[in-house]
Amino acid sequence: RVGIRNKSEELQALIKQSSNVYAIGHRNLDADGFAATLAIYRLAKSMDKDAYIILDPNSTDSTVKRIYDTIRKEYVTLLDDIIPPSKVSKVDKNSLLMIVDCQTEQQLADSKFIKKFDKIGIIDHHRKGAGGVQNPRYYYTSPSASSSVELISGLFEFLEKPLDINELEATILLLGVVVDTNNFVYRTSSTTFEIAAKLQKYGADMNAVKTYLKEDHQEKKIRSTFVNNMEVHRNRVAIAYSEENVHHERATLAKVSDELISISGIELGITVGYIGEKEVGLSARSLGNINCQMLMEKHGGKVPDTME
Repeated sequence: RVGIRNKSEELQALIKQSSNVYAIGHRNLDADGFAATLAIYRLAKSMDKDAYIILDPNSTDSTVKRIYDTIRKEYVTLLDDIIPPSKVSKVDKNSLLMIVDCQTEQQLADSKFIKKFDKIGIIDHHRKGAGGVQNPRYYYTSPSASSSVELISGLFEFLEKPLDINELEATILLLGVVVDTNNFVYRTSSTTFEIAAKLQKYGADMNAVKTYLKEDHQEKKIRSTFVNNMEVHRNRVAIAYSEENVHHERATLAKVSDELISISGIELGITVGYIGEKEVGLSARSLGNINCQMLMEKHGGKVPDTME
Protein backbone atom coordinates (compact mmCIF):
# COMPACT_ATOMS: atom_id res chain seq x y z
CA ARG A 1 0.00 0.00 0.00
CA VAL A 2 2.91 2.37 0.68
CA GLY A 3 4.25 1.75 -2.81
CA ILE A 4 0.83 2.31 -4.40
CA ARG A 5 0.37 5.53 -2.40
CA ASN A 6 3.73 6.78 -3.63
CA LYS A 7 2.84 5.96 -7.23
CA SER A 8 -0.52 7.69 -6.86
CA GLU A 9 1.02 10.83 -5.41
CA GLU A 10 3.73 10.82 -8.10
CA LEU A 11 1.13 10.63 -10.87
CA GLN A 12 -1.01 13.34 -9.29
CA ALA A 13 2.01 15.64 -9.04
CA LEU A 14 2.84 15.03 -12.71
CA ILE A 15 -0.74 15.75 -13.79
CA LYS A 16 -0.82 18.96 -11.72
CA GLN A 17 2.27 20.16 -13.58
CA SER A 18 0.74 19.34 -16.97
CA SER A 19 -1.33 21.66 -19.14
CA ASN A 20 -3.50 18.79 -20.41
CA VAL A 21 -3.52 14.99 -20.45
CA TYR A 22 -3.91 12.48 -23.28
CA ALA A 23 -4.38 8.72 -22.79
CA ILE A 24 -3.79 6.04 -25.42
CA GLY A 25 -3.71 2.23 -25.53
CA HIS A 26 -2.36 -0.31 -27.98
CA ARG A 27 -3.58 -0.97 -31.51
CA ASN A 28 -6.45 -3.44 -31.93
CA LEU A 29 -7.59 -2.05 -28.59
CA ASP A 30 -9.33 -4.46 -26.20
CA ALA A 31 -11.62 -3.80 -23.24
CA ASP A 32 -8.82 -3.47 -20.67
CA GLY A 33 -6.86 -1.08 -22.88
CA PHE A 34 -9.86 1.17 -23.49
CA ALA A 35 -11.00 1.04 -19.86
CA ALA A 36 -7.48 2.02 -18.76
CA THR A 37 -7.53 5.11 -21.01
CA LEU A 38 -10.95 5.97 -19.56
CA ALA A 39 -9.58 5.62 -16.01
CA ILE A 40 -6.70 8.02 -16.76
CA TYR A 41 -9.13 10.42 -18.43
CA ARG A 42 -11.42 10.43 -15.40
CA LEU A 43 -8.49 10.84 -12.99
CA ALA A 44 -7.20 13.89 -14.91
CA LYS A 45 -10.68 15.42 -15.15
CA SER A 46 -11.07 15.05 -11.38
CA MET A 47 -8.01 17.28 -11.07
CA ASP A 48 -9.64 19.91 -13.31
CA LYS A 49 -7.39 19.20 -16.28
CA ASP A 50 -8.41 19.09 -19.92
CA ALA A 51 -8.15 15.42 -20.85
CA TYR A 52 -8.57 13.37 -24.02
CA ILE A 53 -8.75 9.71 -25.02
CA ILE A 54 -6.88 8.93 -28.23
CA LEU A 55 -8.78 6.23 -30.09
CA ASP A 56 -8.76 4.89 -33.61
CA PRO A 57 -12.25 3.33 -34.04
CA ASN A 58 -10.86 1.21 -36.88
CA SER A 59 -8.27 -0.39 -34.60
CA THR A 60 -10.41 -1.94 -31.85
CA ASP A 61 -11.86 -5.36 -31.15
CA SER A 62 -15.58 -6.13 -31.27
CA THR A 63 -16.12 -5.50 -27.54
CA VAL A 64 -14.67 -1.99 -27.71
CA LYS A 65 -16.79 -1.31 -30.81
CA ARG A 66 -19.88 -2.11 -28.72
CA ILE A 67 -18.65 0.19 -25.95
CA TYR A 68 -18.03 2.97 -28.48
CA ASP A 69 -21.54 2.56 -29.88
CA THR A 70 -22.95 2.94 -26.36
CA ILE A 71 -20.91 6.09 -25.77
CA ARG A 72 -22.13 7.60 -29.03
CA LYS A 73 -25.74 7.00 -27.98
CA GLU A 74 -25.68 7.61 -24.24
CA TYR A 75 -22.55 9.59 -23.31
CA VAL A 76 -22.11 12.38 -25.83
CA THR A 77 -20.08 14.55 -23.44
CA LEU A 78 -17.38 11.87 -23.29
CA LEU A 79 -17.51 11.47 -27.06
CA ASP A 80 -16.36 15.08 -27.41
CA ASP A 81 -13.08 14.15 -25.69
CA ILE A 82 -12.39 10.99 -27.74
CA ILE A 83 -10.18 11.90 -30.67
CA PRO A 84 -8.35 9.95 -33.40
CA PRO A 85 -4.52 10.06 -33.53
CA SER A 86 -4.64 12.42 -36.51
CA LYS A 87 -6.53 15.05 -34.47
CA VAL A 88 -4.01 15.34 -31.62
CA SER A 89 -3.24 19.04 -31.85
CA LYS A 90 -3.50 20.88 -28.50
CA VAL A 91 -0.02 19.81 -27.44
CA ASP A 92 2.59 22.02 -25.79
CA LYS A 93 5.75 21.34 -23.79
CA ASN A 94 3.69 20.68 -20.66
CA SER A 95 1.22 18.25 -22.24
CA LEU A 96 1.26 14.74 -20.78
CA LEU A 97 0.78 11.55 -22.79
CA MET A 98 -0.14 8.47 -20.74
CA ILE A 99 0.42 5.15 -22.53
CA VAL A 100 -1.56 2.32 -20.95
CA ASP A 101 -1.68 -1.46 -21.35
CA CYS A 102 1.50 -1.44 -23.47
CA GLN A 103 4.99 0.04 -23.38
CA THR A 104 6.34 0.49 -26.90
CA GLU A 105 5.63 2.87 -29.76
CA GLN A 106 5.25 -0.10 -32.11
CA GLN A 107 2.22 -1.28 -30.15
CA LEU A 108 0.30 1.97 -30.60
CA ALA A 109 -2.33 2.36 -33.31
CA ASP A 110 -0.41 5.39 -34.56
CA SER A 111 2.88 6.55 -33.08
CA LYS A 112 3.62 9.49 -35.40
CA PHE A 113 2.23 12.06 -32.98
CA ILE A 114 4.26 10.77 -30.00
CA LYS A 115 7.17 13.03 -30.91
CA LYS A 116 4.98 16.00 -30.05
CA PHE A 117 5.17 15.09 -26.35
CA ASP A 118 8.04 15.90 -24.01
CA LYS A 119 6.25 14.25 -21.06
CA ILE A 120 5.24 10.60 -21.36
CA GLY A 121 4.01 8.21 -18.68
CA ILE A 122 3.41 4.46 -18.80
CA ILE A 123 1.07 2.19 -16.83
CA ASP A 124 1.01 -1.47 -17.84
CA HIS A 125 0.47 -4.92 -16.36
CA HIS A 126 2.72 -6.73 -18.85
CA ARG A 127 6.38 -7.58 -18.44
CA LYS A 128 8.71 -5.04 -20.03
CA GLY A 129 9.98 -6.12 -23.41
CA ALA A 130 12.47 -4.70 -25.89
CA GLY A 131 11.84 -1.39 -27.60
CA GLY A 132 10.11 0.41 -24.75
CA VAL A 133 9.66 4.19 -24.59
CA GLN A 134 12.92 5.70 -23.39
CA ASN A 135 13.06 7.67 -20.13
CA PRO A 136 9.34 8.10 -19.37
CA ARG A 137 8.47 10.72 -16.76
CA TYR A 138 6.25 8.21 -14.99
CA TYR A 139 6.54 4.42 -15.01
CA TYR A 140 4.26 2.01 -13.17
CA THR A 141 4.09 -1.65 -14.12
CA SER A 142 3.27 -4.88 -12.32
CA PRO A 143 3.12 -8.17 -14.27
CA SER A 144 1.38 -9.76 -11.29
CA ALA A 145 -1.65 -7.48 -11.69
CA SER A 146 -4.71 -8.87 -13.46
CA SER A 147 -5.13 -5.87 -15.73
CA SER A 148 -4.13 -2.28 -16.34
CA VAL A 149 -7.51 -1.26 -14.93
CA GLU A 150 -6.53 -2.91 -11.64
CA LEU A 151 -3.32 -0.88 -11.45
CA ILE A 152 -4.97 2.45 -12.18
CA SER A 153 -8.01 1.81 -9.99
CA GLY A 154 -5.65 1.06 -7.12
CA LEU A 155 -4.32 4.61 -7.42
CA PHE A 156 -7.80 6.10 -6.94
CA GLU A 157 -7.80 5.38 -3.22
CA PHE A 158 -5.10 7.98 -2.58
CA LEU A 159 -6.50 10.89 -4.58
CA GLU A 160 -6.79 14.23 -2.79
CA LYS A 161 -10.51 14.40 -3.47
CA PRO A 162 -13.03 11.60 -4.19
CA LEU A 163 -13.32 10.45 -7.77
CA ASP A 164 -16.67 10.92 -9.48
CA ILE A 165 -17.35 7.89 -11.71
CA ASN A 166 -20.77 7.27 -13.20
CA GLU A 167 -22.38 3.84 -13.66
CA LEU A 168 -21.39 3.47 -17.32
CA GLU A 169 -17.75 4.32 -16.61
CA ALA A 170 -17.65 1.89 -13.67
CA THR A 171 -19.17 -0.81 -15.87
CA ILE A 172 -16.54 -0.26 -18.59
CA LEU A 173 -13.75 -0.49 -16.01
CA LEU A 174 -15.19 -3.70 -14.58
CA LEU A 175 -15.49 -5.07 -18.12
CA GLY A 176 -11.75 -4.50 -18.59
CA VAL A 177 -10.97 -6.59 -15.51
CA VAL A 178 -13.43 -9.35 -16.50
CA VAL A 179 -11.97 -9.67 -20.00
CA ASP A 180 -8.33 -9.82 -18.91
CA THR A 181 -9.04 -12.38 -16.18
CA ASN A 182 -11.44 -14.43 -18.32
CA ASN A 183 -14.26 -13.94 -15.79
CA PHE A 184 -11.93 -13.87 -12.75
CA VAL A 185 -10.32 -17.21 -13.56
CA TYR A 186 -6.74 -16.22 -14.45
CA ARG A 187 -4.17 -13.91 -12.81
CA THR A 188 -6.48 -12.85 -9.99
CA SER A 189 -5.52 -11.85 -6.47
CA SER A 190 -7.32 -10.43 -3.47
CA THR A 191 -6.64 -6.97 -4.95
CA THR A 192 -8.49 -7.93 -8.14
CA PHE A 193 -11.64 -8.75 -6.21
CA GLU A 194 -11.29 -5.63 -4.03
CA ILE A 195 -11.14 -3.46 -7.16
CA ALA A 196 -14.18 -5.25 -8.62
CA ALA A 197 -16.11 -4.66 -5.39
CA LYS A 198 -15.23 -0.94 -5.39
CA LEU A 199 -16.35 -0.61 -9.00
CA GLN A 200 -19.68 -2.20 -8.13
CA LYS A 201 -20.07 0.39 -5.36
CA TYR A 202 -19.70 3.01 -8.10
CA GLY A 203 -22.61 1.30 -9.88
CA ALA A 204 -20.88 -1.15 -12.24
CA ASP A 205 -23.49 -3.47 -13.76
CA MET A 206 -22.40 -7.10 -14.22
CA ASN A 207 -25.40 -7.80 -16.46
CA ALA A 208 -24.26 -4.99 -18.76
CA VAL A 209 -20.76 -6.51 -18.75
CA LYS A 210 -22.22 -9.82 -19.94
CA THR A 211 -24.14 -8.00 -22.67
CA TYR A 212 -20.96 -6.37 -23.99
CA LEU A 213 -19.30 -9.80 -24.08
CA LYS A 214 -22.04 -11.50 -26.08
CA GLU A 215 -20.90 -13.10 -29.32
CA ASP A 216 -22.78 -13.75 -32.53
CA HIS A 217 -23.20 -17.31 -33.73
CA GLN A 218 -20.65 -16.80 -36.50
CA GLU A 219 -17.83 -16.18 -34.01
CA LYS A 220 -18.84 -19.29 -32.08
CA LYS A 221 -18.59 -21.30 -35.30
CA ILE A 222 -15.19 -19.81 -36.08
CA ARG A 223 -13.85 -20.83 -32.67
CA SER A 224 -15.23 -24.33 -33.14
CA THR A 225 -13.31 -24.57 -36.42
CA PHE A 226 -10.08 -23.71 -34.64
CA VAL A 227 -10.69 -26.24 -31.87
CA ASN A 228 -11.58 -28.96 -34.40
CA ASN A 229 -8.13 -28.45 -35.92
CA MET A 230 -6.41 -28.87 -32.56
CA GLU A 231 -3.25 -30.91 -32.19
CA VAL A 232 -1.76 -31.97 -28.85
CA HIS A 233 1.99 -31.90 -28.26
CA ARG A 234 3.60 -33.89 -25.41
CA ASN A 235 0.15 -34.47 -23.90
CA ARG A 236 0.00 -30.98 -22.39
CA VAL A 237 0.34 -28.39 -25.16
CA ALA A 238 -2.67 -27.79 -27.43
CA ILE A 239 -2.14 -26.02 -30.75
CA ALA A 240 -5.20 -24.87 -32.72
CA TYR A 241 -5.13 -23.28 -36.15
CA SER A 242 -7.28 -22.14 -39.04
CA GLU A 243 -6.71 -23.59 -42.48
CA GLU A 244 -8.66 -20.81 -44.18
CA ASN A 245 -7.10 -17.52 -45.28
CA VAL A 246 -9.63 -15.52 -43.26
CA HIS A 247 -8.61 -12.55 -41.13
CA HIS A 248 -9.43 -12.90 -37.43
CA GLU A 249 -9.38 -10.49 -34.50
CA ARG A 250 -6.58 -10.99 -32.00
CA ALA A 251 -9.27 -11.33 -29.35
CA THR A 252 -10.70 -14.33 -31.19
CA LEU A 253 -7.33 -16.08 -31.11
CA ALA A 254 -7.05 -15.36 -27.38
CA LYS A 255 -10.53 -16.75 -26.71
CA VAL A 256 -9.64 -19.97 -28.53
CA SER A 257 -6.50 -20.30 -26.40
CA ASP A 258 -8.65 -19.84 -23.30
CA GLU A 259 -10.84 -22.71 -24.46
CA LEU A 260 -7.82 -24.92 -25.08
CA ILE A 261 -6.52 -24.64 -21.52
CA SER A 262 -9.97 -25.55 -20.19
CA ILE A 263 -9.37 -29.05 -21.58
CA SER A 264 -8.24 -31.60 -19.01
CA GLY A 265 -4.47 -32.13 -19.03
CA ILE A 266 -3.68 -29.11 -21.21
CA GLU A 267 -1.32 -26.59 -19.59
CA LEU A 268 -0.56 -24.40 -22.59
CA GLY A 269 -2.88 -23.35 -25.42
CA ILE A 270 -1.56 -21.78 -28.62
CA THR A 271 -3.80 -20.50 -31.41
CA VAL A 272 -2.56 -19.61 -34.90
CA GLY A 273 -4.52 -17.63 -37.47
CA TYR A 274 -4.37 -14.81 -39.99
CA ILE A 275 -4.79 -11.34 -38.49
CA GLY A 276 -4.11 -9.43 -41.69
CA GLU A 277 -2.99 -9.76 -45.29
CA LYS A 278 -0.01 -12.15 -45.21
CA GLU A 279 0.18 -11.58 -41.44
CA VAL A 280 -0.11 -14.47 -38.99
CA GLY A 281 -0.81 -14.05 -35.28
CA LEU A 282 -0.17 -16.40 -32.39
CA SER A 283 -1.93 -16.19 -29.04
CA ALA A 284 -0.74 -18.25 -26.08
CA ARG A 285 -2.42 -18.82 -22.72
CA SER A 286 -1.43 -21.01 -19.81
CA LEU A 287 -2.58 -21.82 -16.30
CA GLY A 288 0.57 -20.27 -14.83
CA ASN A 289 3.14 -23.06 -15.00
CA ILE A 290 4.43 -21.83 -18.35
CA ASN A 291 5.40 -18.19 -19.01
CA CYS A 292 3.59 -17.43 -22.26
CA GLN A 293 5.07 -13.98 -22.69
CA MET A 294 8.67 -15.20 -22.52
CA LEU A 295 7.80 -17.98 -24.95
CA MET A 296 6.26 -15.58 -27.47
CA GLU A 297 9.12 -13.09 -27.12
CA LYS A 298 11.62 -15.87 -27.79
CA HIS A 299 9.90 -16.44 -31.13
CA GLY A 300 9.89 -12.76 -32.08
CA GLY A 301 6.71 -11.57 -30.40
CA LYS A 302 6.15 -7.80 -30.29
CA VAL A 303 2.82 -7.52 -28.52
CA PRO A 304 2.18 -9.10 -25.10
CA ASP A 305 0.20 -12.33 -25.40
CA THR A 306 0.55 -12.20 -29.19
CA MET A 307 3.25 -12.91 -31.72
CA GLU A 308 3.32 -11.40 -35.21
